[in-house]
Amino acid sequence: MSSFKQSMWGRLAPTAACSGVLLVLLAGCTQLGPRERQSLNEAKGLYDRNQFSEAIKWLNPVIKDFGQAAEIGEAYYLRGLCRSKLGDPKGATADFEQAIASSRNDAVIVRSKISLAAVSFQTGQWSKAADLYVEVVPRLEDKPPADQVLFYAGTALRRAGRWREATQFYARILHRFPNSPIAADARRMAGWQHEYFAIQLGAYQDAGNAERAVQAYRTRNLDFVQMENHPWSGRVLWVVMTGRHRTYEDAVAALNRIRSIVPDASIIP
Repeated sequence: MSSFKQSMWGRLAPTAACSGVLLVLLAGCTQLGPRERQSLNEAKGLYDRNQFSEAIKWLNPVIKDFGQAAEIGEAYYLRGLCRSKLGDPKGATADFEQAIASSRNDAVIVRSKISLAAVSFQTGQWSKAADLYVEVVPRLEDKPPADQVLFYAGTALRRAGRWREATQFYARILHRFPNSPIAADARRMAGWQHEYFAIQLGAYQDAGNAERAVQAYRTRNLDFVQMENHPWSGRVLWVVMTGRHRTYEDAVAALNRIRSIVPDASIIP
C-alpha cells in the first residue's frame, strides 16, 4: 500500500517580515537629527544580525523622544519586526498599528500592514488578517513577495469563511506568478471545490488502496469518510479524508480528536 503521510496541501507560515519585505530607511530631509538617524541605522544592522533585543534598545529612545517626527513610523515598524521575532505578538501589533497611524511614507505603511496581517494570522485573527491582506494586495508590484502575500491572503480568507473570495487570490498567483515556488500549492488550494475543511487521513497512488482505506476508517467511527482525486506533482493522488467542518476552529478541534486514531492526520485544504 502506497500512502503519502504528509498533507498534500503545503502551508507556509507567514512572518512579520513577509519573506523579503525589509525595512528601507528613508533618505533626504527629516525631523530626526544625525544621532537619531544613526540610531535607526544601528538598529537596522542589529536586526539583520538577529540581535533583536539590542536593536530595540536603540529604537526605544528615538520613539520616546521623537514621537512626532515625520519618519517615526520607520522606528515603530522596525521595533514591531523585532518584537515579532522575539515572540511578542501583542507588542508587535501595537508597533505596527502605530507605524500605520504615524507614518507619512506609503512603503512603510504597506509593509506595516503586511506585517500586522502576518501577526494577526499567527494569532488566529483570520478576519483581521484577511482584511489587511486584501487591502494591501492592489498596492503591490507583480514581483515577489507579492505571490506569498496573495497565498496568505487566500488562506486567511478561507479561515475567515470567505471561500469564494479566497479562490480568486489563489487564481491570481497562477495568473501572475505561474513559475513561483508557491504556484503548486496555490493550484491545489484553488482546486478545492468544497466550502468546508476536512481532515486528511492519507493519500494513495492506487484507487483500490484508497477504497480499502476508506472502508477501514469507516469501521473506526469516523464521520463522512470519503476519497477524492487531486493533482500532485504532475500526477493524481487519491486523498482519503473525513469530516466537513464549516470553520477552521471546528477542524482544529476535530484534528485533536482524530490524531488519537491517525497520528499524522492533517487539516485540508
